[in-house]
Amino acid sequence: MSDPQRDAVLVAACRAASRFVRNHDWECVLREVLDDLARAICADRSHFSTIQRQDDEQDWLLHQYWEWVADGVAAQIDRPEFQSFAIRGSGFEEFLPALAKGLPVHRLVRELPSPAREMMQSQDIRSFILLPVCVHGTPYGLIGFEDCHNEREWPAAVIEALQSAADTLAGSIERNLEEQRRRTIEEQFRQFANIAPLAMWMTDVGGKATFLQGSGARFLGLPLTDATTEQWAEFVHPDDRAIRSVSIATAMALHRDYEIEYQIWRYESEYGSVYEHAVARFDDTGVFAGYFGIVLDITARKRAEAESTRQRRELQSLLDAVQAQVIYVDVDAKAIRHNLFSQRLTGVSDEQMRGGTVETLAPFWDDPKLRHQQSLDAIRTGQPLLGSVEFYNVGDRKRWVLVDKVPMRDDSGDVCGLMLFVYDITARVEVEEKLRQQEAQLAHVGRLTTMGEMAAGIAHEITQPLTAITNFAAACQTVLRRLGESTPTKALEWVQKIETESLRTKIIIDRLRSFARNTQPHRSTCDLNELVRESEALIEFEARKSRVEIDHELSEALPLVQGDRTQLQQVLVNLLRNSCEALQERMADGRRIRVATRAADTCVELLVSDNGPGIRPENLSRVFDAFFTTKPDGMGIGLAVSRKIVEAHGGFITVANSPAQGCCFSVKLPTQSADK
Repeated sequence: MSDPQRDAVLVAACRAASRFVRNHDWECVLREVLDDLARAICADRSHFSTIQRQDDEQDWLLHQYWEWVADGVAAQIDRPEFQSFAIRGSGFEEFLPALAKGLPVHRLVRELPSPAREMMQSQDIRSFILLPVCVHGTPYGLIGFEDCHNEREWPAAVIEALQSAADTLAGSIERNLEEQRRRTIEEQFRQFANIAPLAMWMTDVGGKATFLQGSGARFLGLPLTDATTEQWAEFVHPDDRAIRSVSIATAMALHRDYEIEYQIWRYESEYGSVYEHAVARFDDTGVFAGYFGIVLDITARKRAEAESTRQRRELQSLLDAVQAQVIYVDVDAKAIRHNLFSQRLTGVSDEQMRGGTVETLAPFWDDPKLRHQQSLDAIRTGQPLLGSVEFYNVGDRKRWVLVDKVPMRDDSGDVCGLMLFVYDITARVEVEEKLRQQEAQLAHVGRLTTMGEMAAGIAHEITQPLTAITNFAAACQTVLRRLGESTPTKALEWVQKIETESLRTKIIIDRLRSFARNTQPHRSTCDLNELVRESEALIEFEARKSRVEIDHELSEALPLVQGDRTQLQQVLVNLLRNSCEALQERMADGRRIRVATRAADTCVELLVSDNGPGIRPENLSRVFDAFFTTKPDGMGIGLAVSRKIVEAHGGFITVANSPAQGCCFSVKLPTQSADK
């Protein structure tokens, strides 16, 4: 190649590089560049094809994009086979490795393999050169120059100049592709910003808005072009303006990010809630350059949170109103919360309970491991466990509870926890137990009543034989006295004793019949000392059997009382019998009961004391309660009835342990004059 021709090629390559650098749109100058280069190297045809790699990357498809031909040379760009030309199988496979590495390829057509040679000769091509255009290190296209009249060998200087032009084209394509990519990203970002439920903005170092995009303007009810960050601040709720301004000013002074929630006026109708988050921007030298931020509409979320909070409070209020333990646990049977009643009962707060098992947090449960396993079974099977009667101990008292365990399910129907309802049924169980005891005691009372009626009948039947014995004893005395001195003294004495004892027995039976007789209360003037003697006679046999001595300290000048003799006698008998029974725990020798009467102001006091073991201090306040007894076979009704009788007579009865030994019952009754 001559020097003038080489210079022309270099000048054309320089012009090509200059055009590609100045113009961002390489397609606009590609035709001029290839035309100029082809003329400079005296080529008959030049063209540019893009490369499409196949999936296996072992073959290329060439799509002819542009072509220039010299005068008298036929154009080939319109031929369909050149718009999707496969390298593999065309005879050009040997060029692929070099082209893939970005190396130019040039040949004489007559040296090509048969398929490639025939295809090139059909276009009247004698020699050619192909230069790859690599974008980001990957072949993007091919520049080709062809000779149709003469063959040529391509000098290194020409190849170097043409490759320089190809590389410059590659750079232009890279810039163009990057620009397209940037514009695509910007457009996508702009579209996203316009449809996203948030406003995006940017400020400079002084806080002046340089960008506002997105739904923020629509959120305020303004056109997109009318919205600015300055306008935005005017719509902030008056109550939130100060704290927002302080937060932003503090962050700007420290060049820090900030986030804040506040209310803003929207659509000229109401205030909504927004979340604002700003990130500090810095330039390449680390100098603060302003903020990039977003404002997100959280009105719906705030309303949902408020509604959820309201519902939770209502539910908690309902649960707190329930007079039973309500405990909620998760799928692992770990406690989440319990109601106010449960907190007061157990003394365990919500915070203390959270995370532990219900049973281990309630140490009074009878079998925590079993109860925990029952909870897990209910969660696993999804089947409720209802009406389980259990008990636990609070202090020294056993408490009975009724437990319902109900699985809770989420929106998809899966078990998400367990609700426990624990009802304290201790009072009900105790009432039921008392009712059973009362039924047994009433049955015992019924038996005693029947026995009393039988005893009254027997006493009635015994009265007639006793009367006969008394009469016969009197007759015997009359006969014996008529015998005069011949009458045995002992015989007469024995007959007199028979009569005396018969009369005494009859008097006792009459008193028993009177005591047991079901008569209407009848008040009359009563001598309390006389009632004491009659009552002692009624229990004389029981006292003698128990080897109990009864001492008297009866006041002689004792005022009379007004009352029902039978009822008052019942009180005295009950007190004397209780003392006899209490003395059974003492040794047989020295068992004594002391009965005393005395006048005190406007009343008469009766004292019945014994030297027995006394009454336990914790039972002193309960001895007069109905059905309370400390005796295995007792019914607990004697002292209760006695108190009612005394109170019905206007008096009162008390009990106290003696300092030395035993206990003392005191009965005070108003005198006859006090009643008047």
